Amino acid sequence: LIQKLADPASGLLVVEKYDLTAVVPVDPGLWVVGAGVTEIAVGLALVAGFFTRGAAAVSFVLFTTTLFGLPDDPVLAHVALFGLASAVFTLGSGPLSVDRWIGRPAVDDGEPVIPTE
Repeated sequence: LIQKLADPASGLLVVEKYDLTAVVPVDPGLWVVGAGVTEIAVGLALVAGFFTRGAAAVSFVLFTTTLFGLPDDPVLAHVALFGLASAVFTLGSGPLSVDRWIGRPAVDDGEPVIPTE
């Protein structure tokens, strides 16, 4: 939030340094605001457990894009985040998540699994 929205000058420098407006031709300020809002929305969705697997997939794509798209991006900073995003995508949401409140899980604890033929 602070890096992109409260101090957009550093974000504008990144957009200029990597010529991101050539990738998607929009105003550099829109790049910074879009990145900040996307990161905040994905982070809040993961914390709340809302659309958990989708948010984890989006975060994995964001990490991959910054890792391979920005040549001087530190790899070690993303290793733990890749692992966490992969684990959340694989395991899904926890028992206190919004996903569990608004939708029924595929199999409840203690419910027998009926095999298909």
